[in-house]
Amino acid sequence: MGFQFNKEIWRLGNRAVEMGLSDIFQSNIDSETVINRLDDNDIGKKWLREYRDFLEIHGWRNERMLDWATPNWIEKPSLGIPLIKVAINKGGTLAIEERRLEAAKEREETEREVNAKIAANQRGWFITLMKAAQKAGYWSEDHTYYWTSTAVPWDAG
Repeated sequence: MGFQFNKEIWRLGNRAVEMGLSDIFQSNIDSETVINRLDDNDIGKKWLREYRDFLEIHGWRNERMLDWATPNWIEKPSLGIPLIKVAINKGGTLAIEERRLEAAKEREETEREVNAKIAANQRGWFITLMKAAQKAGYWSEDHTYYWTSTAVPWDAG
């Protein structure tokens, strides 16, 4: 989900640019004012609806890890605006997504190479254990997203 979160932030930034709203985000105003300016016109309201849909899924995060005494994003939508500004300012594609796809290809190639070296009568168990280890790694990646409700730092590359 952390990767999905990053992709959605990037998508919202690109969407703001497509809709001609980047000037609002790139102006030197605070995040609350950005929200208010977006709410002042029909195109901005349309973007805000998309942002609120995003918040229904990803808005249950706090600005500081384990600090539930502060508002989360769904309570204070302006908290997510700085990350969207970063996505708009970086532009282009999300570098971490490109790297993730490269890593997946490398992993698949390595799996084929390693599996070819395992004795046929042990290959089934090896593949099962390898998949279990991969799932554990996946859980570790999503731990921050699900358990600590904190903004996930990301490299916009």
